[in-house]
Amino acid sequence: MGARFIKKSDGNFYMRLDGNTTQVKFAAVAEAGNTYTFSVDGTVRVTKSQNGYTTSVDPVPSGLNLNNNGFTGTETTITYSRTTPGVDDYLLSFTSSGPGTAFYLGGESLTWGGYAYPGDGYLNNAFNLGVKDGGSWKNVGNTFIKDNGDWKECESIWVKQGGSWKQFFANYGNSSWICMLEQTDDAIDFCVQVIALNNVFTSLDPNSSQFTRSLSVPSSITNTSWSSFMRTYAVWPYPGQTNTGILYTSTWTIDVTVAGNYILEVQADNSGQISFDNVVVASSISFTTSTIVNLNNVTAGTHTVSASIVNANNNAPSNSDWNNANPAGIAWRISPN
Repeated sequence: MGARFIKKSDGNFYMRLDGNTTQVKFAAVAEAGNTYTFSVDGTVRVTKSQNGYTTSVDPVPSGLNLNNNGFTGTETTITYSRTTPGVDDYLLSFTSSGPGTAFYLGGESLTWGGYAYPGDGYLNNAFNLGVKDGGSWKNVGNTFIKDNGDWKECESIWVKQGGSWKQFFANYGNSSWICMLEQTDDAIDFCVQVIALNNVFTSLDPNSSQFTRSLSVPSSITNTSWSSFMRTYAVWPYPGQTNTGILYTSTWTIDVTVAGNYILEVQADNSGQISFDNVVVASSISFTTSTIVNLNNVTAGTHTVSASIVNANNNAPSNSDWNNANPAGIAWRISPN
């Protein structure tokens, strides 16, 4: 899941949110002294009128000065209402007090040089870096090195391919840049970065026992018996099989990037329990009404969520009928309070 900028066939630029991402922050860099605005769906999110780099997210790219003056809302988290995992696009618009403008997505190849701000012509072969976590390969978009005790983000790495070293430029993690050029003989003048906070976690995320979405095998009875929350987020180790009376457990590892208070919502068919960092925090026996609890003072970093679920044996011929009588699953979601 994440946030990025895209350009569609209609010629317009959009911010795309995918997965379960609902919260973002914006950062900006300006090389010139003109006034710029950046809007999402008609709402101004960035107003920039001086040189330097502006962000609420560390680290600051090498060679740029942090300057938050005049950047309204830099510490404000923008929340978008997205109830169903998927893809949503938001129209972008821009203004400048300077001369004519041309916009480019970070990573597009430009023929002119100048300043190596993220997104300019130097970033024309972005790479993906993989790490193995819990037995599964995961994509990592940014690379850091420790320099004199401080972690710094790398603009590029060198990889040996076919006996020769090749340079690959990063695309700055789960973020994306859009850049404005005022004159074709100039450097990039104004860039905006979107940072996906990714602090919404759900039962649909990867987990240790490979619970998958219950309704990957349809169950017609859930159209009327389950809530929309259950229909969206319920997971089960064996969709299509009722497997009554057996306790199943799985664990999710989540990476919280912003410390604070969170809300846990859970439903189950039939009996479920949630633990956070090995402490039982919620239980549910309802697939129509949510149990909601507060998770206060959650620290930034890695945490675990464990879910246990049992499908009840109804002692009837329909006990094994997944489609018409006895589907199962547990649904949970953690989001900022």
